[in-house]
Amino acid sequence: MKRHNLFILAGVLLLSVFLSACGDGRNGLGDAQNRTPSSPQPNPNAQEPPRTSDVDTQNTETPEPTPSASQYNDESEFRYEYNADLGGIVITGYIGTSTEVRIPDIIDGEPVLAIGDEAFRECREIKSVELPDSIASIGKNAFLFCVKLESVSIPESVVSIGSGAFSGCKELAGITIPDSVTDIADHTFFNCEKLTSVIIPNSVTSIGTAAFSGCTGLESITIGSNVTSIGASAFMDCGRLSSIAIPSGMISIGDGAFIDCTGLTSIVLPDSITSLGSEVFRGCTGLTSVTLPNGITEIGERLFEGCAELTGITIPNGVTSIGGSAFHNCTGLISITIPDSVEYIAMHAFLNCTGLTSVVLGSGLERIRYGAFQGCTSLTDVIVLDAGLRVFLDENVFRNCPSLSDESIARIRQIHPDYYGTAAFNN
Repeated sequence: MKRHNLFILAGVLLLSVFLSACGDGRNGLGDAQNRTPSSPQPNPNAQEPPRTSDVDTQNTETPEPTPSASQYNDESEFRYEYNADLGGIVITGYIGTSTEVRIPDIIDGEPVLAIGDEAFRECREIKSVELPDSIASIGKNAFLFCVKLESVSIPESVVSIGSGAFSGCKELAGITIPDSVTDIADHTFFNCEKLTSVIIPNSVTSIGTAAFSGCTGLESITIGSNVTSIGASAFMDCGRLSSIAIPSGMISIGDGAFIDCTGLTSIVLPDSITSLGSEVFRGCTGLTSVTLPNGITEIGERLFEGCAELTGITIPNGVTSIGGSAFHNCTGLISITIPDSVEYIAMHAFLNCTGLTSVVLGSGLERIRYGAFQGCTSLTDVIVLDAGLRVFLDENVFRNCPSLSDESIARIRQIHPDYYGTAAFNN
C-alpha cells in the first residue's frame, strides 16, 4: 500500500515538470516568430555625420584638371636632341601622322625648350600646333610650307621667332604674337594668304624684310608703340590693307615696304622718321593722302610711282633731292611746290603726271634731270619765285608738255638760257 502511494506521487511530480517545460517552449517559439531585427543602439561617443544642407557648396572650387601625358602627342612622333647650352630638349623634326599636334613639355625627363630650324618644314597635313609653356624660341623656317596649318598656339614664354618661321602657311587664319617677342624677323609670315588681322605687341622693336609680304587677306594691323623700323617689302602685296597707323617713335621705313597695297587710302608718317626708302608706296593705286615727315632729307626713287589717286602732297622743307620716277604716273596730282631746300630733281621724277597743272620751283634748285616733267600734258604754269634763279636743265625736261603757257616757257628759258634750256622742251 505504501509502495502504491509512492508511485502515484512520483507520477504527479513528473506530470507537473512536463507541463511546465511545454509552456516555456510555446512562449519561446511565439516570440521567435514575431521577433523583428533590433535597431542598432546609438554610440554615445560617435560624431554625427554632416547633413547635406550643412555643406557649403557655393564656395567649393573644382580643381582644374592637369593635362595628362596622353593629351600630348607621343614623344616617338618627334625627332629631338638634348642641347647642353640650353639645358633642355630641342625639337628637330616631326615624323608623326597627326593633323593636330600638341608638343609635350617634357621628354626623357628634360624640359622642351625650343623648336629647331625647319623642324616641321613641309609637314603638309598638319592643321594645328600647340606649343608648351616651356618653349623659349622657334627656329628659322620652323613651319615653312605647312600649307594646311590653320592655327598655332604660341605661349608667353617665347622670346624669339626665327626668319621664315611660318612662311607659306597659306591657311593660317590668325596668330597671337606674345608680348615677350622683341622682333618680327624677315619673311616670318610671308605669303600667309588667309591672315586677316595682326596685333604687334609693344615689346617688338622691329619688323623685318618681307615679314608680312604676300598676306593678301590682311585687312588690319596694329603696330606696337615701340617699333622703330619697318623692313624692305614688309607689307608688299597686302592689297586689302586699307589703313595703318605708324607709331610716333618710328625712325625708318625700308624700300618697298608698302608696294602694291592697292587698298591703302591714306597714311600719316610721323616726324620721327628720318629714313624713307625707295618705292615705299609704289603701286598704291588707292592712295589719296600722305603726310610726309619733316625729318626726311630726300624723296626716294619711285616712292609714289603709280599712285594715280594721289591729288596733292607737301614736300617738307628740308628735303634736298627728289629721286628718279618718284611721282611717275601720279596722274591725279594737280599741283606741286618744290621747296627752297631742294637742290636736285632726278630723271623722270614727274613723268606722265597728266593731271599736273602747276609747278612752283624753289630758290635752291641747281639741276633738273632728263625728262623730269615729260608727258605732263596738262601743265600750264611753271612759277619761279626767285627771279635770279639759275638751274641746269637736261634735255627733254618739259618734253611733251603742250599746254605750257608762253609766260612759263619764258621763265624756264630765263633760268637756263643756253642750249639745254632750249632743248628742254623738244615737244
